[in-house]
Amino acid sequence: KKTYGCGVKEYINSRKLADIHFYLIETDLSVGEIAKRLKFYDSAHLITFFKQHTGTTPAAFRKNLG
Repeated sequence: KKTYGCGVKEYINSRKLADIHFYLIETDLSVGEIAKRLKFYDSAHLITFFKQHTGTTPAAFRKNLG
């Protein structure tokens, strides 16, 4: 907690979000493929996680990029 300024769970979640953002911005991979690469149970779990932490879905996030 002293090193990163947050707890382990918060740190892991921030890394997952950063990785999801990277894949959504830099690749054309489907949400299902991103979920597999990041070891989510399935795409629905990734979508739920992303929406809980950002307030938007991965599809809406991508749509707003361009």
